[in-house]
Amino acid sequence: MTEYGFSFATAELKKEKTAVSEAGSGIRCPHCGAAVHEDDEICPSCGRRLVSYCTFCGAPMGWADEECIECGAPAGGIKCPSCGTLSHRSFCPKCNAPVTRAAERMLEAAKADPVFKAAVEQNGKLEELELKLEQAAPAEAPQIKRELIKVTDDLNALLGQMLPPAGSTPQEQRNYFCARKVAVVTKTTRRVCLGWVCNYCGCCHDQPSECTKPYLGGKWKYEDEETTRTDYIKK
Repeated sequence: MTEYGFSFATAELKKEKTAVSEAGSGIRCPHCGAAVHEDDEICPSCGRRLVSYCTFCGAPMGWADEECIECGAPAGGIKCPSCGTLSHRSFCPKCNAPVTRAAERMLEAAKADPVFKAAVEQNGKLEELELKLEQAAPAEAPQIKRELIKVTDDLNALLGQMLPPAGSTPQEQRNYFCARKVAVVTKTTRRVCLGWVCNYCGCCHDQPSECTKPYLGGKWKYEDEETTRTDYIKK
């Protein structure tokens, strides 16, 4: 398994994670009465908004408002055009596809980000070295393994540099992380993303969109899976 990502947990965050795991909020959804956590923006039972702001952009939003006056997002969420999942954030919580213009702009910004571009390039080198290692003679394997370690370290260093700009809102930070997901496929291996491991509670979310406090950071977790596919390359 190959794992990489960025993480900047502190002692305060560790204390917060412990508190979250050990204590329940005892709060009920005002719409359906289901138990919810104090940090929930959307009720996991009925899917209705629990906060007085837009979950897409963070602008103040009245309880009776049908859409955000700032970004125009509907209060009831947006159905993902790729998988059909109802999303209350700019990136789909299931497939990570962009569902708003803000998400599309963040993806364009990521493509122009030299650090992200370098990370994608390093990830491609990892794939090439893994393929080379599979085909290498026993005498060549040690050198290739040393190269793999170096490239992995370089990739981790690059991912550690990918932090949202200072002053970004929680929504902007969530979009920043969602837009910087690296995945490459080669002829013999497929790097499978297992999910987003957040620093808030240590949970493995399908996407950063599911995390209530993305500004605390986290990491994408990957592993390599054998496959014979050659038709999919996503950068």
